[in-house]
Amino acid sequence: MEQQISNREHHVELTGRCRCGAVDFRLRAPAAELVPRRCGCDYCTPGGYTYLGGPGSELKVNLYQPQWIYIHCFGTRTADFVHCAACNTLMYVLCRVDGREYGLAVANVIADADLLPERQLQADGESLQERLQRRSLSWIPNPEIVRHVSD
Repeated sequence: MEQQISNREHHVELTGRCRCGAVDFRLRAPAAELVPRRCGCDYCTPGGYTYLGGPGSELKVNLYQPQWIYIHCFGTRTADFVHCAACNTLMYVLCRVDGREYGLAVANVIADADLLPERQLQADGESLQERLQRRSLSWIPNPEIVRHVSD
């Protein structure tokens, strides 16, 4: 896990990868969007998951072993939590709103992400429409998912 800081337009590039290397990603984001959001739901809290990204960010995911990917969904079935099945690492989250895809990077797989100031997200009590609207305004639009095929 390495990070590379780029001063171009005050954007920062961070990289993350699962423990076995089957999945990695590059997150390019304005410095202002690099505040990990800690979710308070029953799934994220025990795992200590925090998420990064926003509307000015770019996310590129590389799947080197796409057959090892599994997706976990919850009650509202509005987001896909994407894991590497080989090492059971949560890597990123996807959501589709009005035909457009949005995503978040999981900060836990980025080196030194624990040094960033966190913000607690409280989504309890949100209606389904409010939740989707919040995501369309605060998540990364059009994340790029690349499936690498080996011979």
